[in-house]
Amino acid sequence: MKDTQFEDRDTRFIDRRAVLARAQDISRRGEASRPSYICGDPEEEDGPTVAFLRTIPAGSERVPSSSSARAPYGLAAETAAFLEVHARTEFASGRTYNARVFCERAMAIRREQYGEGDPNLATSFCTIGVLSFHLGDAERAAWHFNQARLLLERRGQVSSLSMGSIYNNLGVVARHRGDIEKAYEYYQAALSIKVEACGWEHRSIALSLANIGHIAELLGDLDGAYLQYARARTVAERTEGSGSALAAALLGLGRVHRCRGDHLTARVPLERALRIREKILCTPLQLASARVNLAHVLVTLDPEGARALVGRALAEYRAADAARGNVIQSMEAWLKDSEFEQAKSVRAGVKLRSTEARARRPSLPLHWVLPVALRHLRRHLARCRVRIHALITVRVGTHIDTQ
Repeated sequence: MKDTQFEDRDTRFIDRRAVLARAQDISRRGEASRPSYICGDPEEEDGPTVAFLRTIPAGSERVPSSSSARAPYGLAAETAAFLEVHARTEFASGRTYNARVFCERAMAIRREQYGEGDPNLATSFCTIGVLSFHLGDAERAAWHFNQARLLLERRGQVSSLSMGSIYNNLGVVARHRGDIEKAYEYYQAALSIKVEACGWEHRSIALSLANIGHIAELLGDLDGAYLQYARARTVAERTEGSGSALAAALLGLGRVHRCRGDHLTARVPLERALRIREKILCTPLQLASARVNLAHVLVTLDPEGARALVGRALAEYRAADAARGNVIQSMEAWLKDSEFEQAKSVRAGVKLRSTEARARRPSLPLHWVLPVALRHLRRHLARCRVRIHALITVRVGTHIDTQ
């Protein structure tokens, strides 16, 4: 039975005309009101859907025709699957380029044997597009996503869950290009297709809601962003428990609370999101991004913890071949500045503690201090008389000798 919990939803952010007008205004001015970050890569927040764990689209599980099959179906499928296992391992280790090479080889084997009849062809296009996006090649990613879309349209799967995921990925590419209006349209189309295909009870719905919330966050609509992130969290908790969709929703909620200045409230969802990403399959860059978001909150609450998180995130960025150089430089600069501030605060703390210690010294009674002070004064005066007498004697003797 279709769940109608979200059917009657607030139109405060879903009003297309208001959102598109705001997006057009930002596009004309060439700016977006993204919240300020210490450092880190914002592209890892709402990246395209990773297609490694996706099942074959419904209705496409057909064996290629005999005219296109020039080798046993099982052998080619096993070889391609073997390459995709290696790709998954490389992807989890941060070696995105190697993962793309393995996926391209797997797709080439399937197309050589089965042509356009390969049931996994659309998934392969989508996977290579995801990896290309993570490598910073948005144009190549968009080409592969569009190839997957055209293939599903030719197969009559325009309302499938895979088509919804492809529209979501096209929205991510459009947002990366700065076309917020187009990204919003793609995200809305993806949400509509997914709801039609599987209702509200699916983890993919949570991903689309989180992406729409990210658009609201970019537009400066924190109330609308919070609404979408909260709905994404509810759907994710009911469908997948702890997974990538829930982590994305929690990260969004944490960023909204941080932008509102409520760092204590933001810390809870951000810590939970980090624990989830540490347990699931995600890129090192996505894991580092979760650490940086939490570190931004801990700067005022736990500076030592913030520096430790940024240090680990920096190591993960350096190990990943898809990391951007400007991100690494900004993180290194922040660590250097934080170390300088830490040393200065330590010196100030030592000086303060010394002053406080002197102030806390017990004062002696006057009838103890006064006799000692008088005794020292008499000794000092006696030494002064001796020195003055010696000086006068020397000067008088010298004067007499020169006469």
